[in-house]
Amino acid sequence: MYSKLLRFVILLMISWSSAAADLVFVVNSNNKSEFTQAQLMQLYLRKAESFSDGVAANLYHLPRNSAEHQQFCMGILNLTANQYQSFWSRLLFTGNVSAMEHRDNSQMLLQIQSDKAGIGYLPLSADHAGVRAVAILRDRQLEILVP
Repeated sequence: MYSKLLRFVILLMISWSSAAADLVFVVNSNNKSEFTQAQLMQLYLRKAESFSDGVAANLYHLPRNSAEHQQFCMGILNLTANQYQSFWSRLLFTGNVSAMEHRDNSQMLLQIQSDKAGIGYLPLSADHAGVRAVAILRDRQLEILVP
């Protein structure tokens, strides 16, 4: 029994590492704010509601069940996707936030291009033309890009 469980866990870890893709955090090309890992975390946990220039941030997420969303949750927030959803639901219940906005890659790109206050994340391999990349998440390590 123990060996079957161990094999399952190892297989799960191998599949997770092979499925994980690098993510890029993007904002509207007109957004000139500076970013740190702490600021990104605070924005997505709604401990901060605006960018460094004072403009209120509109957060966008990839689909909840996607590997990229799960990677985002673990890599930036150190939460599982379910824990993050539960956290967000509590904020929603208090009236402090709106419902989480989920978009697929192409919808996310169009939304950020048109929303001057938008911020989201995409697979690094996806098209992110017309937006400004501010950070890259690789293997749970965030690299802030200098404008």
